[in-house]
Amino acid sequence: MLQNKIAYHRKIRGIKQGELAKMLGMNQSALSKIELGKTTFTVDKAHVIATIFDTTIDELIVK
Repeated sequence: MLQNKIAYHRKIRGIKQGELAKMLGMNQSALSKIELGKTTFTVDKAHVIATIFDTTIDELIVK
């Protein structure tokens, strides 16, 4: 699932949740909810996340 992949990519790159949240222009609580699957985010945010992780949106959403 997308939220699991965000947490995975973040952790293997050594990026703390608060750091990624700041890069995305949101607070840590909002990112935590995304990673837990409690909320979603925009395609624009998905594009930024893919760019930060040097991957594609497809890679983030395909199981």
